[in-house]
Amino acid sequence: MIVLTVAFLGCSYQIYLFTKFYFEYPVFVNLQIKERNKVRFPAVTICNLNRMKSKYEKHHSFDGNQIESPLDITGVNSDQMPLPLSEKSDINFRNKNESQEHLKFLRKYYNLNSESRQKFGYQLEEVVKSCLFNFKPCEFKKNLNMRYGNCFTFNQLNGIFQEVPMASFAGPNNGLEMILIIDPDQYLAISHTVGMRIVIHDPSDEPNPEDKGIAIAPGYETYISLKETLMQRLPAPYKDKCVFYGGDENPLVESQAHCMQVCIQEYNFARCGCVEPFFGTTLENKKCDTTNSIENDCLDSLMKDLAINGSTCKCPPPCLSKYYNERITRVLWPSKAYFLEMNRTENFEFAWDFYRKSHARVRIIFSKLERTEYEQNARFQESEIFSCLGGELALWLGISFFVLCELIEVPLFLVSHFICYLKESINLFNTKYALSSVVFQRNIWR
Repeated sequence: MIVLTVAFLGCSYQIYLFTKFYFEYPVFVNLQIKERNKVRFPAVTICNLNRMKSKYEKHHSFDGNQIESPLDITGVNSDQMPLPLSEKSDINFRNKNESQEHLKFLRKYYNLNSESRQKFGYQLEEVVKSCLFNFKPCEFKKNLNMRYGNCFTFNQLNGIFQEVPMASFAGPNNGLEMILIIDPDQYLAISHTVGMRIVIHDPSDEPNPEDKGIAIAPGYETYISLKETLMQRLPAPYKDKCVFYGGDENPLVESQAHCMQVCIQEYNFARCGCVEPFFGTTLENKKCDTTNSIENDCLDSLMKDLAINGSTCKCPPPCLSKYYNERITRVLWPSKAYFLEMNRTENFEFAWDFYRKSHARVRIIFSKLERTEYEQNARFQESEIFSCLGGELALWLGISFFVLCELIEVPLFLVSHFICYLKESINLFNTKYALSSVVFQRNIWR
């Protein structure tokens, strides 16, 4: 009984350890480096850091009382100004006078309709001077962004049967090559930096230049070298608890960043009774009037609290993530000798300096065609828990049965040996007794 008890306790402890480890849902990561002959080229979005050309600003007053310019004709209402969080953080780092000028402009700009914003921003021919992909002309799709105005995307997937550009060779002589026009003379006073913003993303994803992107400075040739990495995660109950954003489970939430925006909007509505204008949400709630000091202060205090104390937002990583691991190098461009060869003008120094300040060259290439893949796999399959239970039971019960048999066998052996010993002793005694009797009788007869 003691043996069986000890075996049962040992078996139970081992099963407990395994089931505890099993229900932690451990994973192992499989690393593969796949060589490929062709690579699907990513989408490239280009935005000028200046959202609107200054020639439209100079034709009107920002007092909101006069109708002198295209901005005012479109029906601007300066009494309301929905201000995105990105603009707020930018304004907070400026002094009071700069902030007032910035707010003055935004009161006009954010109340324009989309057609007017597109009209007053840079057009494609004013941004891209030339573009070649594998020595073929590029095609762009326009995207309107509240922070950067008109943005233009190369290779954005907008159809199932769309032909996707492929990169067949690695190295500096293949890929995407662009000459961009910066046009700094048309910059607004609120635009403190001059250049372009480039976002490299998957063709099926929407560009997000406010949160991601690479700054392109004029007067330089920027090399952006890519190496693709793919990460595949496992959904719940495994530790990452990844989500397929935009799928059947979350059709309204497009990405992890969008999920965070939706969560913050829920905080906004719970505390302030309204949501941040121009910020992602899946609900039709009242939008805050940021010119209302009470609502504006409420939104600001909430964001400070979230920044200090954190949030309870549950926005797990996507189950499938693609990264391009950009490596950036820059060189001065163009050289004086090259510019002189291409442009023989009288005022060469001025022309060269002006060209450098207003143009940039960008090359986007794959350094290697190989792709690094990280794939999470379950450490245990569902059937393995039953295998473990059977194995532990068989092991411990087998050991206990063996020990039990041994414990029974030893006493039986000892008893058997003792009985044999008694029998031998009795036989020996009987033999000795018989011999002594025979001897005694012979002595008597003599």
